[in-house]
Amino acid sequence: MNDLTARGASHLPVNTDEERASLRALHELIDTMPQTRAEIKELLYAGIYVRVASIPADQVVMGCELKVPTTLTVVGDCDVTLGGKAVPVIGYAVFSGEVGRKTAFLTHSPTVLVMTYRTDAKTLGEVRRELTDELLQEEKF
Repeated sequence: MNDLTARGASHLPVNTDEERASLRALHELIDTMPQTRAEIKELLYAGIYVRVASIPADQVVMGCELKVPTTLTVVGDCDVTLGGKAVPVIGYAVFSGEVGRKTAFLTHSPTVLVMTYRTDAKTLGEVRRELTDELLQEEKF
């Protein structure tokens, strides 16, 4: 990524093996706790998939390991895992994200996550299978 492709954006790289292990352990811990359901909205239009998650304050949220490159816009006050550490986002931030990444969030205020990517899928079911091998929230509840 360079100045010709991104200005004012950050990058979510593929997780290292050590980061994957830490995120997997965190995910297992989160799964033992009471779950708060995020409000999810989805749109598939003109080859673009948009997934919006509205998350209340004071939540730990684990994203799925993604199989496609995406963009992620974060709006709120939260910490985001990036390169093995928690990075604060206050206001908003825009990220590009590589295939094979998994991201955790700790919200301090109501936070909105907007993920997008280009696809040839024709249905939301196809998009979900293309996006990740993990269960999405709407498939768990």
